[in-house]
Amino acid sequence: MAMVRGARFLEEMGRSKDFWITPENVEMYADRLAQYIAEFVRRTGTKGVVLGLSGGLDSAVVGALCALSGVNVRAVIMPYGSIMTNSGSDARAQEVAKKYKFAKTSVFFIDDALHCLRDGAPETAKERLASANLMAKIRTAKLYQYANLEDRLVVGTDVLPELMFGHFTKNGNGCDFRPCELILKREMYLLAKALDVPQSVIDATPDPELGLDKSDEDELGFTFEQGEDFLDIGTSGDDAVDQIIDRKIIASRHKRYLPPSFTG
Repeated sequence: MAMVRGARFLEEMGRSKDFWITPENVEMYADRLAQYIAEFVRRTGTKGVVLGLSGGLDSAVVGALCALSGVNVRAVIMPYGSIMTNSGSDARAQEVAKKYKFAKTSVFFIDDALHCLRDGAPETAKERLASANLMAKIRTAKLYQYANLEDRLVVGTDVLPELMFGHFTKNGNGCDFRPCELILKREMYLLAKALDVPQSVIDATPDPELGLDKSDEDELGFTFEQGEDFLDIGTSGDDAVDQIIDRKIIASRHKRYLPPSFTG
């Protein structure tokens, strides 16, 4: 079995998806992912991982896999103002940290750093987007500070549809490895259930927590199910949506590759 349209874009990244997580094999893949994490950390000789914990599904699943792997985890929850409190994601992140008994869990408010970098910029739609991107970059910088101080790796939480559709901040989702890079959102839900991720996380609407008052699917302009059907079987079932998805994949290519350079 191979992806229809997704395969072409994965090839551009030097990747291929050759496995599929189903209800029948999900426990096997959970174990294999955990083994991959443990072996990757062991090979690098580092002391564990740093995990940005958002209260969302993807970071919870990666956290659960890290716990299953036995690696030492420092989880970092990074709220801005009351956004995470109002959405309930702060409580969900704390619930995940408590459930999987991470070695260390820290809370770092990014308010001061963001206000300093905004430098009094006027409130406009463009500035709100710029600030949202800054939030992601500040959070990544904080994760790497802990990684440098404690000899850890930053574990990424991105999944396949986010990467394909450009649903991430350029230079703001930095990490040392991404265990779930080739996993679809629908497969993440299967892993979440198999790993006993809290139901509050599974039921929550995916939200980037960047202060834009939009869910992930609102920002995309289509549902994850439509997007994954497009990648998997070649169509979302709606020609107009297919065009939106195709444009989004092509427009976000620059996010997935190294910057171009003069070659002589």
